[in-house]
Amino acid sequence: MLRTITFFTLTLASLVVCAASQEQRSGVYIRSGDSGKLVVSFYEKDKGTFHIDTVGDNAHICSMSGTISGSKGHADKLFEDIDSAECDISISVSGTKVVVGPITQDACRDYCGMRADVYGIYSKPPAMCTDAGKQQHQARFMRAYRAKHYAEATNMLTAMMAQCDDFLFWIEKERMLNDLALSQYHDGNATECLETLNRTIAGKVSSQDELGLPPSDLDAYIDVANATWFNKALCTKKSQLK
Repeated sequence: MLRTITFFTLTLASLVVCAASQEQRSGVYIRSGDSGKLVVSFYEKDKGTFHIDTVGDNAHICSMSGTISGSKGHADKLFEDIDSAECDISISVSGTKVVVGPITQDACRDYCGMRADVYGIYSKPPAMCTDAGKQQHQARFMRAYRAKHYAEATNMLTAMMAQCDDFLFWIEKERMLNDLALSQYHDGNATECLETLNRTIAGKVSSQDELGLPPSDLDAYIDVANATWFNKALCTKKSQLK
């Protein structure tokens, strides 16, 4: 009887560990620079589903869903009634990272624009760096900024950007750098304001032509670029008054 109870206990414990492992590996993973999002869900040890959305240069995108078996991802067909080559990718989960690589690369091109792909290293973001976490932190920053607590706002945004740097889309990052620069400006730190703006693409040049961006990227970025040039003029003027 004791052996039976012990066996049942060990079996139950192994099931709990297995379920926990599946839950830990399941979730949302982000590619560097927030250039892609991978959602994986495991329902058995080595079986599950995945969905990937990525963006490349000039707003070219990829979108792919499918099933996972072992370390292979098999993409759902784009059109069920068309006989097409099978798209397979490698999906390797290790800790908080997932590495996605090519297997049948040519067959997977149909899921992507010319300047986009699904491959690379995807990482689980810390709570602060999820979409919800970033929104909450940005809201706290804005409350401090509007209350004219500029030093607090500066420290808050600096800390968030340091932790979440790899999880920020490049335009989102440049908007935040402008917010940070304005907070530094109002806190009387014109030199720091200029240093922050010089970390941006627009901060290194003085005209739209010098940005050198593809058309769609330029359309998405131009408002941020104009804000950068305006803010840089403010900080330059203030720094010259010292």
